[in-house]
Amino acid sequence: MKISIDQQFQNFLELHHLDLNLLLEEAQIPNLLWKEEIVLTNQQFYKFQEVLSKRLTDEQLLLISDVQNFGLFMPIFFVALSSANGLQAIKRLAKYKNIIAPVEIKVSIQEKHVQVELNDISEIQNLSRFSLFNEQLIILSILRTGTGQNIIPEKVISPYPFSSSILEVFGISPELSKNDNLLSFNLQDLELPFLTRNNSMWRMIEPELNRQLEEIKTPSDFINSLHKEVQLLIPSGDCSIQNVARKLGISSRTLQRNLAQAGTTFKAELQSVQKKMALHFSKDLNLTTDEISYLVGYSEVSSFTRAFRKWTGMTLNQYRKKLT
Repeated sequence: MKISIDQQFQNFLELHHLDLNLLLEEAQIPNLLWKEEIVLTNQQFYKFQEVLSKRLTDEQLLLISDVQNFGLFMPIFFVALSSANGLQAIKRLAKYKNIIAPVEIKVSIQEKHVQVELNDISEIQNLSRFSLFNEQLIILSILRTGTGQNIIPEKVISPYPFSSSILEVFGISPELSKNDNLLSFNLQDLELPFLTRNNSMWRMIEPELNRQLEEIKTPSDFINSLHKEVQLLIPSGDCSIQNVARKLGISSRTLQRNLAQAGTTFKAELQSVQKKMALHFSKDLNLTTDEISYLVGYSEVSSFTRAFRKWTGMTLNQYRKKLT
């Protein structure tokens, strides 16, 4: 993903003792601030969020979670504020969030309540403390800025306890849960009209956001197509990059370039498919280790057993015992 960070916003951060250069360096992310942008793979995003969780004070977290401080710098938040009300704003955020972060916003309406849940799009890991609080606080800030009222959630669930400064902003104590998070609002509050509504600006920005959304969907669609072909070719014993490229109707060079743009490699995706197949076949207790090894494309059983231990942290027999 590519995040625009113009010089004005960089200056604003520096004024409040936030040095993006040092934070990027610690996260081992290429520094492209001179181009007024940051380019991140999903893994780099998570690593950057972990660095922010460690280095930022809660006061700094609150500063960059207030949409009035940065809303004009990021179109996605500007169009949220241009909405008719809070419900529409959250739905717009949910639709376009992946342009700037690999975060999924789930919105559900239950009778007179609106529930918002935030997840890593891969659903493999929990959001970091910084990432979760930042996302929740931004939503709250948009609702308050849009309505001009101090909207308070009905319920907040979080795996992380609140500090006194964060508690003061939320206005409600969280229910602690090891893995879950939730923001619950009264539907009436989210139907209050936004004072910041701006249909003209929305119509102007919407086409560009839709274009960017399609742009980031492409790598995911490509990876899905790649996985299907790899899964079909693995049993043949000839799942080479050349054969997969031919099945996809592209050159090997184009295949490698598309994978690089998605922040991955052919070897990584091949192993990802082999892992999924191995875990699937492991459920069939009639299949031996030798048979599973062959079915997932390993010519040597020893290579498969090493790979399986790397994927799961245990042997095939240990994994099967865990399943039962």
